[in-house]
Amino acid sequence: MADKVYYDVVATGTSNTTHSFFTHTEKSNGVTVTNLTEANKLDKDFVLKRLELIPASDITAADALKLFEKAMIEIKLDNQRLFIAPAPLALTDAYVAFGSNGGLTSSQTDQTGAHATMNGYTFEEPLNIPANTKLEVDLITASAMSADTNLTMCLIGSSA
Repeated sequence: MADKVYYDVVATGTSNTTHSFFTHTEKSNGVTVTNLTEANKLDKDFVLKRLELIPASDITAADALKLFEKAMIEIKLDNQRLFIAPAPLALTDAYVAFGSNGGLTSSQTDQTGAHATMNGYTFEEPLNIPANTKLEVDLITASAMSADTNLTMCLIGSSA
C-alpha cells in the first residue's frame, strides 16, 4: 500500500457554523484547493490513519479559539456517522500566543504562526473508506468565524 494524503481547503466565510470539506474537485478548483477527482468521494479504497486540521497562519486569535471551544469534526460514510470528536484533537502545527511583549513587540497583542506542537488525530484502529462511497467531513463550530479564514483538512493514510 502506498502513502496517500487527501486534502481540501475551505474558506469559512463569516456566517457558517458547519464547514464541509471535500466538496471540491481538482479540475474545478485547482490543486491548491484539493486533490479530489470527484466531490465527496475518494478515487481509491483508502485506509485513514490520521486526520489533520490546519488553520491558515493569519487566523485571528478570536477565530482560533473557536476551534477549541465547542467545535467538533464529524466524518460520515453513506450518511452514517463513522467518527466524531472535538476539533482540537485534529489540530496540527499551529499555536496562538497571547500577551504583549514577552516575545511580542509592544504593538502586538496576539499573533498566530506555525509551531510543531500538535500532530492531528491518529486513529488507534484505522478507518477503511471504500472508493466511490459518499464521504462527508464537517467541522461544526458553536459560532461563525469573525473573518473569512482558510482551513485545510487532511486525510492521511494509504491506498492500494
